[in-house]
Amino acid sequence: MSKQSLKLTQNTDNDAFINDLNLFLQTDSKLLKTFFTSLKLEPSKEINDELENLSKLIPYDLNSLKRIVNVGNFIFTKLEERKVSLDEIKSDFEKLELKKENFEKIKSLYEDFGKNYAINRLKYDTIQSSLYAVSPKLNKILHELNVRVIKSNDEKNPVIISQIPVASIELRANVVSADIFDVLYSAKTLRFTATIEDLEKTIDDLNKIKLKLASLSIQPKI
Repeated sequence: MSKQSLKLTQNTDNDAFINDLNLFLQTDSKLLKTFFTSLKLEPSKEINDELENLSKLIPYDLNSLKRIVNVGNFIFTKLEERKVSLDEIKSDFEKLELKKENFEKIKSLYEDFGKNYAINRLKYDTIQSSLYAVSPKLNKILHELNVRVIKSNDEKNPVIISQIPVASIELRANVVSADIFDVLYSAKTLRFTATIEDLEKTIDDLNKIKLKLASLSIQPKI
């Protein structure tokens, strides 16, 4: 049954999708509405971070929550982009021998909040991919503090010349890529060591960039 070709996936191997779809369909409609309307879908927000925070407030683990949201996102955006119709989804559900009320649930969810979610999600994905298609998006900065000891070159009796506080810094960035269910991110990492003076110069440069950005036209809201 799961090997049938579905219009939704246009793929002959649908096992993973069907498992996630069943999880989605088993989830209470009110909870689903909470999941999708809780996502802010702002350029400065990471969806995975929002889902992680949401998973701490609801009776679902993060992995299940991601699976549920991925299925809903996939169906709602496909409908909004007119890559699939409600009639085609109904036909797919009949092939999968799903009860009629499951199709009615999808239709009701789309009309209730799914359409609005899809419009905003498609705008969000477009902005994200446009902003970071060439260069990665910085999403996390990690650091470790240390003291670097500088000694003299005297091999027999080296003397400590100086002790300099340094920070070992790791920048983690994401590169946007498309997936059948969701937008995926591949991680990129840059590591370097900085002194207080290095950081002061960097902060000064970043503040100048920030002021220049603020002087430009205001970004349109999603």
